[in-house]
Amino acid sequence: MKIFRKDKKLKKNIHKLSVIKQLKHNELLQLNELPKKSDKMSFQNFKLNDMILRALTAMNLTHATDIQAKILPDALQIKDILASEKTGSGKTLAYLIPLLNLVLQFRFKVYHGTCAIVIVPTKELCIQVCSVFSQLAQFTNVKFDLIHGDGIRKDEETQLGRGCTVLFATPNTLLHHMKASLEKKEKENVEYFRYHNLKFLVLDEADRLLENKWQDAIKSILSSLPRERQTMILSATLNVDDNAVNKIKVFAKEFLAPTFVNINISMDSKLELAKNPKNATVDNLIEGFVTLPANKRIVFLYSLIKETKDKKVILLKYDLHCSDPINELLFRSWSSSAHRNRWNSFTLF
Repeated sequence: MKIFRKDKKLKKNIHKLSVIKQLKHNELLQLNELPKKSDKMSFQNFKLNDMILRALTAMNLTHATDIQAKILPDALQIKDILASEKTGSGKTLAYLIPLLNLVLQFRFKVYHGTCAIVIVPTKELCIQVCSVFSQLAQFTNVKFDLIHGDGIRKDEETQLGRGCTVLFATPNTLLHHMKASLEKKEKENVEYFRYHNLKFLVLDEADRLLENKWQDAIKSILSSLPRERQTMILSATLNVDDNAVNKIKVFAKEFLAPTFVNINISMDSKLELAKNPKNATVDNLIEGFVTLPANKRIVFLYSLIKETKDKKVILLKYDLHCSDPINELLFRSWSSSAHRNRWNSFTLF
């Protein structure tokens, strides 16, 4: 790795560059997402399953964030919820905790079919949310799986055929398997995807799921699922124009129970975000971007990763061609025994 020894001056210059701009926009690379702890509510105050409390302790989480403290009481009473809060506020656990609590409460088994479905817009988010759930469910026997359309359809069909209690999916892939399963049942009397006992549904990043490219798929999915279920719709930034607000109103009236709980969203006026788009993320979420020539990026990446110390890192690559040099960089930099755990904490997409 001689390149890094030779380019010490470059590394210093990079740090002096004014190209790193602090921005508040949830589409940029999130370098840190650590929600602040709430001083008001401990997880012990909620009537959660002991295995969930044990997992939260293992995850070093003892207090609910503001959005979690607002959502959990109603969610645990099996009420439909429409909620919006900034990125980094802890929304993921706000719906995963009641989801898992419900599954354990009903003592759902694989042969009962799928109990809960979480729909997200992208493969990367699907993997991320599933990863959080795996930590939350680490002391349970709940079987979960994910399908995001990046694999072979036949393999996904086999996965679903084995059964799972909780499923994480992207909309088009989920709709494909719902239709394919019904067609197979009509032709062969075999239904590989059993979702007729569904009790819990989540739409995460709802503002994106209700965009034109997914809106029809989402409506088809929700129309095909059992009506007697708990539904939670969450978003970091429900779009700021009047059209988007009206779309959310119509969607909520059509697919949520009339008594749904509305958290942090004004259904009768413009969202606060319309006045100040920078409010889309929490104050302690650091975001930024760097503009560099192609031949300088690996050097800067090395410098940036060194500064993250013991934190977990996700690298999103532009295409397959950049995987090899990045993998080699990480492997050579942390291949010693002292840093082997560090190497294992990287995820590369």
